[in-house]
Amino acid sequence: MSFFVEEKNASLIKSGETLCGDYVAVRRTPNSFIAVLSDGLGSGVKANILATLTAKIASTMLANGSSLPEVVHTLLETLPKCKVRGIAYATFTVVQVFRDGRLYVAESDNPELLFFRDNRPYPLPREESVIENKVIYESSFNLKENDVLVFFSDGVVNAGIGGIKPLGWPVKEIALECQTIIEERGTKFAAKDITEHLKDRCREFYRSQIGDDSTIVCLKVRPPRKAVVAIGPPKDKYKDKEFVESFFLKPGKKVVCGGTTSTILARELGKELKVNLDITTSDPPTGEIDGIDLVTEGIVTLCKAIDLIYEVDGRASLIRDNDGASRLARILLKSDKVDFQVGQAINPAHQNPNLPHYLALKNQVVKELSDILQSLGKEISIVYY
Repeated sequence: MSFFVEEKNASLIKSGETLCGDYVAVRRTPNSFIAVLSDGLGSGVKANILATLTAKIASTMLANGSSLPEVVHTLLETLPKCKVRGIAYATFTVVQVFRDGRLYVAESDNPELLFFRDNRPYPLPREESVIENKVIYESSFNLKENDVLVFFSDGVVNAGIGGIKPLGWPVKEIALECQTIIEERGTKFAAKDITEHLKDRCREFYRSQIGDDSTIVCLKVRPPRKAVVAIGPPKDKYKDKEFVESFFLKPGKKVVCGGTTSTILARELGKELKVNLDITTSDPPTGEIDGIDLVTEGIVTLCKAIDLIYEVDGRASLIRDNDGASRLARILLKSDKVDFQVGQAINPAHQNPNLPHYLALKNQVVKELSDILQSLGKEISIVYY
């Protein structure tokens, strides 16, 4: 995919409930990006179950290539039915972006999805169909860089009804506020700008007494932020040149972890490796190679970066230190796609099972780091040398 779909969602739970009756499922596969918002019948536990099942079933089936009629049929056969009303009901908005840039949208009983291009709202080309007695609105066209999509549950349009907003919050007003944010933020606009703003406005209109579960999802189409990380020298020293050439052919921020790996890159590039020895800190030293964004020590720095990512819960803005692990964690968290090049040469010092966890096998550390990043929505690839 030549661009990345940035996703952020935010929810307000109905006052008096502990679980949200809305649910957002997001999946990234090699072929597409999928986001599904569902609003379950009623509120509380039952609504949460309906919404969660709907969103997870729909996103999983679409990721596996199922058609929308198959998804709807499965939902109707699977969802538990309300004993009082005799129906199994949950709304859904499905957004799927394929690798070639094609967008597919399917909407059933949620407020109309908002689409923005060139900072302006545009109506989607919708086609109405009926599947298993459910009215579905479908759209399909090609996306462009910087397109923005915003969709939400009906708790948003009902915000303030009978109070601050006697008739609720009209979709046209919501669209205007989104447009203003996109225009004002310009190139700095991020998906969270809209989700947080609309969430705060809903709370304001409800006077902090939330009358209905309210969920907002914003998607921004933009170029992906990439990083390539070299960790450890190749098992076969005759592949050093190939390792370095591959490293530089990949786009994005360049990071080298490990003293031996740094030495190999500096040698192959014909450049000087400078080591920054800061005697005021116990953290491993960093280095400098012209053309490389970050040069660090290996396993210890990687493990500290893992601990830091857990500590800040994936929020790069909370990392303020400038040691090697902090800089590495910031680069990884700000990247959408990370390519790891992992050399398989064995360092005997790392094989002792009696050593602490932070000197565990390199491949285990890389696996743990990649798993964390994938859980945060990053696209990860690992190539071993």
